[in-house]
Amino acid sequence: MAKNSRSFRKPEAQARHAVRQHISLGSPRHENRGDGKIHSVGTARNYTGALAGFTRWIQKHNLGDLRAATKEMATKYLAERSSQVGQSQLDQDRKAIQTHIQEKIMTVKSEIQTTRDDRAVTPDQHREITSRMSEKEAFAADICREAGLRAHEIHSIRKYDERPADQRSGHRSWNDERWKGKEGWERYTAAGKGGLCREFRLSPETAARLEERRLLDPQRVTDRGVNYDRAYDLPGGNALSAAFTRASTDALGESRGLHGERHAFARAEFERHQRNGATWEDALRWTSQELGHFRPDITRRYLNL
Repeated sequence: MAKNSRSFRKPEAQARHAVRQHISLGSPRHENRGDGKIHSVGTARNYTGALAGFTRWIQKHNLGDLRAATKEMATKYLAERSSQVGQSQLDQDRKAIQTHIQEKIMTVKSEIQTTRDDRAVTPDQHREITSRMSEKEAFAADICREAGLRAHEIHSIRKYDERPADQRSGHRSWNDERWKGKEGWERYTAAGKGGLCREFRLSPETAARLEERRLLDPQRVTDRGVNYDRAYDLPGGNALSAAFTRASTDALGESRGLHGERHAFARAEFERHQRNGATWEDALRWTSQELGHFRPDITRRYLNL
């Protein structure tokens, strides 16, 4: 196709079509790392948005459509984009374009200096916010804070012994020292990003409240295009996040995201490990495992270090 040819489809439609060519759902991401495929619905959604933006830039400069994209065009686009967005978004754009054109693109540094604001929700803020939520919403937020769960992981909660062993992420190296001080807590599991299934623990009191909300049969729910078989009568995902944001705006006069509860969990666990005698490095590593990303550098961001 000639470079100056143009598709009559909207950028969003072109982006959706491009992403569909690379989707490979149903296989664990860790088993296919580096295969150039998209293994999660969330990644597909993010890449679609990134490629739509790239397509608009291509059209603005009369370079054709997304099918005409080249590495040179991508490099110029990212260079312009570097003055508009932070590093995280810039990296996501680069990865999406790489997947589309199937060529490696060098990392471009953002010109925007992002600040590491303390995102952790304090205990007082938590009480103020959850007092303005429904009972179910407030309890779900309590669990996110106590266990470090993401909003969508609420949908996937299962008791540890009810989750088949082959569904737990045994390919990871988990250190049981992370549970020191929580020996009497109840064991549960949740499925997170990339299909990673990890163990988490709830206090006996919280676990008892949770079991009171157990459904007789799992209930199918769809959240952001992903299907879950929910075992407990609790809101999660987008609905829970939106409820938390509304309540925080009402309580604090500003929007605080539910992810701030996960930041608070990370800080509490890091301090707990150190109180129990762990070295700084071990405390960081074990907290990283509890968060389910196994990347201490990311954990340091949660801890504002």
